[in-house]
Amino acid sequence: MADAAAETIAAQLGADIRPEPFRPILRGLLITGGRPRYLRHELTGVGEVDAASPEPLWWPPAKIVGRHLAPFLAAFAGLEGPREPARSARAVEIEVELSASEFDQLGALPLETLESDGDTVGEAMSANPLVVAPEDTLGEVAEKMRDRDTGSATVVDYGSLIGILTSRDLLRAFAARAHPSDARAREWMTAKPITVPASISVEGAVTLMNEHGIHHLPVVDRNRLVGMLGYRQAVRRSRGRGVGLGF
Repeated sequence: MADAAAETIAAQLGADIRPEPFRPILRGLLITGGRPRYLRHELTGVGEVDAASPEPLWWPPAKIVGRHLAPFLAAFAGLEGPREPARSARAVEIEVELSASEFDQLGALPLETLESDGDTVGEAMSANPLVVAPEDTLGEVAEKMRDRDTGSATVVDYGSLIGILTSRDLLRAFAARAHPSDARAREWMTAKPITVPASISVEGAVTLMNEHGIHHLPVVDRNRLVGMLGYRQAVRRSRGRGVGLGF
């Protein structure tokens, strides 16, 4: 839709371009008893053919969700949408328009609040984290995690961090009957994981992990992976300095 709008605006401003109409594409991820299936259907019936594949048909291969999508599709199909949950009589509805930069900051603690005079993440992190490729199978990743005695693996593509796989992700995949020799790291990883620079404090990193309920924090420099901080090693480092973390 953004491409169609940009082409139309450019043409109206005199650019030598022929605007192409917006062609909506429906994408879905079907969770099966084995490997998930990626589904693609072009609603206009032109262009690329429909597809169903065990390999990702878009990138990053994450499930697309949104609270406005289901009601829209229901109304489009002539179905009654889900009822709105009951609201308190004292509730106040607030709708705020956010810019892209403001949206990116939602749920993130400002880095300046994570700084202190204590040990930094760079001093406490493991400088040699386990790195796997997007095409590595879950079986290969599990073997590497066992050999390294670690609970996480970073997924790196062309030098850039694109995801993280933890022992919890592997358990989730195997519970879904994903085959270790077929399922790929990119299918089950957490894309765009929360990261921190090496300059913030260990106490700040622990606060961040508590805030988001995670136990592995990749450390990056300009999206290049430089280390990994685990929750336990961060807590031990903080306790060693006699710092009360409040949990």
